[in-house]
Amino acid sequence: MTSRQQKNSANSAASQKGASSTTDMDVPPLSPDSVEKIMTAIELLGTKMDTQTAALRQEIVSIHQELQTTVSSLQSANAQNTKRIDDFEQSSTEWSSTVMTLETTVKRLHPKCAVYQRNAWTWKVVAVVRIFG
Repeated sequence: MTSRQQKNSANSAASQKGASSTTDMDVPPLSPDSVEKIMTAIELLGTKMDTQTAALRQEIVSIHQELQTTVSSLQSANAQNTKRIDDFEQSSTEWSSTVMTLETTVKRLHPKCAVYQRNAWTWKVVAVVRIFG
């Protein structure tokens, strides 16, 4: 049995017999000076906590402002990228139309020529080949 278990066992036995526990002590009343010291310590702790709370609040506000700035920058970049994609799609559509016009023109001018289109990513690669034969 550990010393703590022995002490608890002794205290339990003493309590059952009606005797006071070995850990129970009479607490003397506090002097006015002690009460003042305790109150001062509590006030200092309260002031320290208020200061720390204010510092944390300021840091949270600062982080929130940084996040707002970051979100705003990301939204702006997203809008720019969306415009670039739209412009690219418009150019791609125009390029595709030009290729189809070229193919029609080539076929009309020389029936033995063919226009081959190949997709390389989203770009159209055009080759005009004359077929001998």
